[in-house]
Amino acid sequence: MPVQAVQYLLTIKGYADTVDITGAYDHNTMKAVQDIQRLHSLHPNGKTDLSTWCALVGGTVRETLTR
Repeated sequence: MPVQAVQYLLTIKGYADTVDITGAYDHNTMKAVQDIQRLHSLHPNGKTDLSTWCALVGGTVRETLTR
């Protein structure tokens, strides 16, 4: 379910052509997460940590508050 939530958010953020909602953290999902991380000046490790999750849901990214 958590992976499906990430994939759903990615699809509504413009990654519907590359990310399918399967529940499997596949290569396309990781690449889309890395792209979101780059867009928000986060470390592009492909992991959905708290800051990445905030970027996905449209909240404030913690790192931007400390700069």
